[in-house]
Amino acid sequence: MAFHPSSTGEPEYSKSRIESCIQDIGCWMTTNKLKLNSDKMELLVLNARHWPLPTLNSIFARTDLIITFESARNIGVWFNNLVSMDKQVTSICKSPFYHLHNIAKIRKFISFKNCETLIHAFVTSKLDYCNSLLSGLSQNQIQRLQYVQHSAATRLLTGTRKYDNITPILRELHWLPVTERIHFKVLLLTSKSLNDMAPFYLRELLSPYIPSRMLRSSSKSSLVIPRCDLKTYGQRAFSYIAPVLWNSLPEDMRSCKSLITFKTKLKTFLFKRIF
Repeated sequence: MAFHPSSTGEPEYSKSRIESCIQDIGCWMTTNKLKLNSDKMELLVLNARHWPLPTLNSIFARTDLIITFESARNIGVWFNNLVSMDKQVTSICKSPFYHLHNIAKIRKFISFKNCETLIHAFVTSKLDYCNSLLSGLSQNQIQRLQYVQHSAATRLLTGTRKYDNITPILRELHWLPVTERIHFKVLLLTSKSLNDMAPFYLRELLSPYIPSRMLRSSSKSSLVIPRCDLKTYGQRAFSYIAPVLWNSLPEDMRSCKSLITFKTKLKTFLFKRIF
């Protein structure tokens, strides 16, 4: 539910609507012999850095008071009140190094292929999980994630020195860097959305480009790039980043209907572009 923190009455109106919604959910659950567990409820108010602090600090879930948190976890992803994804990046970096440390203990007893399989299972999977949410991160955050991949590729898998050039190693391993992996996921979701293989709420965020008169670009399957004033927030949204990345693809890829073919062409395209 959206409201401007400085608008008079809007936070209180939003609070009453949220409490009313929770009340309705609780009644429905009681009718169906279920229980609404308020102990697992968390209130997160998303707020931009340049806005004043919101006055919505708590809500009532029936008779229980729920206070606001600076961060909350949803399906394994951490969101903080400023939508900076700092805590999520920290969480992603923490888990892989634990697994890399354990794999390093048995590295000399396993083959190169088996080591790579373990890295993909315990490290790459962490970097790729819900990584479409990481589009538009700051360079510092991306470097933290890239360091995880570098550590897996150089120190553990190939045994190269810490300060050696990592680019030839990633090219030889055929690994896409972190930024390209994020772009791969966003473009894959875009293709699924345009071909009715994704939830409707994603599809309705995309608008095909239809020129006012017949042009050569009319048949290029482009998307409208919405106007966006805030780079830190607006340009990270799927409705903005998806059309930007989609329009940068070759025309034959944008018109591809087969998901398997699109994924193959997309990885080849991104790999050639970065290397």
